Amino acid sequence: MSNRRTLLLLLAVTVVAGILRLAVGSWYHAQENGLAASKTAFKGIVQDVEYLRGRRRNSVVAESDEGYLTHFQVEARKQHMAPVTAPMKEDDLKYAISRKFTIGFEKEPPHFSRDQISRFLFNAELLMPRLRTTKLVLQPAGESGGRRRSKGPEPGAERDDLWEVTQLVFTQLTPKAKER
Repeated sequence: MSNRRTLLLLLAVTVVAGILRLAVGSWYHAQENGLAASKTAFKGIVQDVEYLRGRRRNSVVAESDEGYLTHFQVEARKQHMAPVTAPMKEDDLKYAISRKFTIGFEKEPPHFSRDQISRFLFNAELLMPRLRTTKLVLQPAGESGGRRRSKGPEPGAERDDLWEVTQLVFTQLTPKAKER
């Protein structure tokens, strides 16, 4: 073999080796990125499973008034609200069973901050399946003894963030099993 052929052969082998090195390097990086992405996806799945496991553990399984009342009382106690009453009215609809809970607060008058009310509503709906707030009537808490002001506060004036819960109704729709 002549020197020229040997040189061309070595040059061709070098070019092929360089191309293969780039191909293997990109394949390796793709595998590493896929492994890292699957690890983060798996962590997300584990977090979702833990979240759902906690919701199922905390969900109300009682079908009686006491189970629901206990749930509402626990959530109200967590927000430092007054003890609650929650009489249940059950309606048998064509497609579902409707349960309506009218929440009554034993504290008179029921004045709470927006933060307390929003956390109570969020946690009550979150931990009980298919429960939604259907009626919420709030009024600003009156000053000194429940008197209402005829006009709004002066601009820039300090005022309490207290609201009176006039009406609060939750509704839970549980679908019926289809008859065949």
